[in-house]
Amino acid sequence: MKKALILLILLSAQMIFAVVDTRLVYVSNARDFPSPGLSTLVFDVEAISNSGNVQINVFQDAVQLDATFRAQNPTVSFSNQLFPLSDYNTTQDYRASDGRIRYTYTFTSGTRSTINNTYTRIVTISIQYTTGSSNGSIIWFTGLPNYTVADLNNQIITGIELAIPAELGIIPLPVELSAFNAKYDEKGKVDLNWVTKTEVSNYGFYVERRINEDEWTSIAFIEGHGNSNSPKQYSYTDNDLFAGGSKFQYRLKQVDTDGQFEYSDVVEVEIVPTKFELSQNYPNPFNPSTTIRFSLPKETSLKINIYNMLGELVETLAEGTYEAGYHKATLNASSLPSGAYVYRIESSEFTQVRKMVLIK
Repeated sequence: MKKALILLILLSAQMIFAVVDTRLVYVSNARDFPSPGLSTLVFDVEAISNSGNVQINVFQDAVQLDATFRAQNPTVSFSNQLFPLSDYNTTQDYRASDGRIRYTYTFTSGTRSTINNTYTRIVTISIQYTTGSSNGSIIWFTGLPNYTVADLNNQIITGIELAIPAELGIIPLPVELSAFNAKYDEKGKVDLNWVTKTEVSNYGFYVERRINEDEWTSIAFIEGHGNSNSPKQYSYTDNDLFAGGSKFQYRLKQVDTDGQFEYSDVVEVEIVPTKFELSQNYPNPFNPSTTIRFSLPKETSLKINIYNMLGELVETLAEGTYEAGYHKATLNASSLPSGAYVYRIESSEFTQVRKMVLIK
């Protein structure tokens, strides 16, 4: 009889002093790909029991988005629920007027879910929002529903909402580019300029270029500022316009420190030379390779020949029909002896000759 009484006292004490605490756990906050202008914050709601496994009849709680976060037009979704819909009456929703996100679960029939003496995930909450330029935050909601947990006997279990983690107390909202433009100047180069309002984990920008709807190629990398709450200006100058075309398109591949990336909008510059021209090769003198550049104001059939000083044809470097624009051809003279050579561009509308020197 004494043993039974002691056991009853211990069980009663456990019920009286049972505690279930809850906390929020940050998972991620990143731009969506390929959705432009959107980001998603993900966090878990977890709970822990100090008295072993507790079967749950009721679990209800809510968090709240601050005004800055609410201004980003968030949409909220729920996943990984501990309490199955088949066994629990479930309410999970977002109220835009005050930013309340509630999640309540009441047992109806079937099998009760259990909260353990190690942290148990209650639900995963994902918030997709329009990328902004400031910091948001999440707090515990102070109105209804208040934090309530009831066991299988519908006895209320005490507990607290633990401190909000720093990653959710101040949430940097990743920002899109506020400006990105390209401008061709008369010195024969394209200047690219762009501005960010704020940055979160910004590793940097790959500058990519496409000419006449050809493949995109990376032409430069510009290091980012990492994390910043103030506008940052960036620039890059494309000096290599002798790439075989007249329509130059540029885009930025912004990469985060975790490897996620997003492309900017495309900017375009139309560059059409005003005259036929054969440029001096570079480098000159050279060994063993040099680059010959030429510009065409319209589509042209042409040939570029290389001659030695005796007037003998050494090599036909280029031949065919070329679009209007800036072009280049590379001569590899590894098999030629040192000396002076002449290169000549020939077309029905244009002929020009220049001299170059090979020194081995």
